[in-house]
Amino acid sequence: MRDLIWILVVAGIFSCRSREISLYIPFEEERLVIWGKLEAGKPVTVRLTKTFPPKGDLPEKLSVNNATVVLFRNGDRYAALNQSSDEGVYACDSIILPGQSYVLKVEAEGFPVAESQNVIVPASPPEVSYLRKTDVERLPRYPYRQDLISLFIHGNSLEADCYLMVGFLAHFESNKIPTIWPAPDNILESDDGCHAWTRDYNGLFGNLFLMARPCLPGNNDAINFLTATADISRGPDINGQFGVAKKLEMRVGTVTKEWFEYNRTEGRQPEGLDHLVLPPQMAYTNIKNGYGMLYATNERTIELE
Repeated sequence: MRDLIWILVVAGIFSCRSREISLYIPFEEERLVIWGKLEAGKPVTVRLTKTFPPKGDLPEKLSVNNATVVLFRNGDRYAALNQSSDEGVYACDSIILPGQSYVLKVEAEGFPVAESQNVIVPASPPEVSYLRKTDVERLPRYPYRQDLISLFIHGNSLEADCYLMVGFLAHFESNKIPTIWPAPDNILESDDGCHAWTRDYNGLFGNLFLMARPCLPGNNDAINFLTATADISRGPDINGQFGVAKKLEMRVGTVTKEWFEYNRTEGRQPEGLDHLVLPPQMAYTNIKNGYGMLYATNERTIELE
């Protein structure tokens, strides 16, 4: 019986064949990739990179230098962005104004002219109030100190076709820790179309939570968030106690639809071996003759009491 098993194994090995399969993957041509954020009251910075063929060696450098980058406001030329000391980064001192519409146009040798769609900067951040309960027990698998923040959005302060953005940052003796968890009792994790996650590209608030205007509760109902206020990065003291945050800040703002749609699409991208055969989602872009994103925000930071 054992000999029969070995014969079957050997036969199976020699019966296996491998062959090369040539796949044709089309590549239109190199295109510009634009990443830009228009924040009300701040100067503008844009990063330029490029696409590359899906086959072959990876390019040593993706940044695009020596480009002509011009920002238009309400249809008129507003500012020219100059290349900074960082590769592929362009900036200017002109301030982004709330309620104004902007278009970014980029020309670079060897690329089609790329231009963003019209982006309107939100007129103001939303009007909010909050209630804070300290040292609550809401996450069963998180045994450290956490605070519950109940956030109220007032009236129609969040503009049509705009989205709420929220983040929290705890200040400790020697460091800062950003954490935010939507409370599961009033924000459904699988509520597609209502919310998405994005990253704070300034690096302070970590992940930011985005929520669609039609999904927001009324004046009398809150959106509940949990945030860590124990300094777990340093370990407990001799009494087993963790340091408590000396200050807690909330970043709240209004973001345009482009940024919400981009992050919602990215959140649905198949990842992991169990999703290997699933087709990727087409990345959301508002750049003509190119890729990437130009979006706008109007935000502020509130120190919570």
